[in-house]
Amino acid sequence: MRVPEPVALVDSSTGMIQAMKPMVLVDSSTGMIQAMKPIVLVDGNNVMGSRPDGWWRNRAQAAQRLVAEIAPVARSHGGAWTVVFDGPEPAGMVPPHECLAVVHTGHGRRDGADDRIVELVGAIPDPATALVYTSDAGLRARVHVLGARVAGARALLEEISTVGTRWSER
Repeated sequence: MRVPEPVALVDSSTGMIQAMKPMVLVDSSTGMIQAMKPIVLVDGNNVMGSRPDGWWRNRAQAAQRLVAEIAPVARSHGGAWTVVFDGPEPAGMVPPHECLAVVHTGHGRRDGADDRIVELVGAIPDPATALVYTSDAGLRARVHVLGARVAGARALLEEISTVGTRWSER
């Protein structure tokens, strides 16, 4: 099989995604192309907490709002997106798109979502195909050692703003 292409090209000065394309592997025995989805993991609590919009008054509502804001970005870029939160799943939390999954750790243990993200990255056959959005230095280091690429919370929030503007102009 051929070595996979990068899933996302991230501008190192801004942290913004410049392009995202699906992974492609070619089966050497058949010559058939096997497409793989890009894998994007989001540290939901970290991204949610990176902007002072009152999220602390109602965490469940803020989590639902963040998931709804990420959905157009996931639709635009494609791939398999997973947003991971600490704590139990709030009632009514429904992913708004088939390429977006939401995972809750089920407990309020500090760094539970970080541990789950590390576990998910570790389960990927080629962790270099994963992009993790977090500004948490500890989590960044842990997934980087596994081979995943990392972009900060601000990069995702800017992408949300950019894609959201494009969707609202339609």
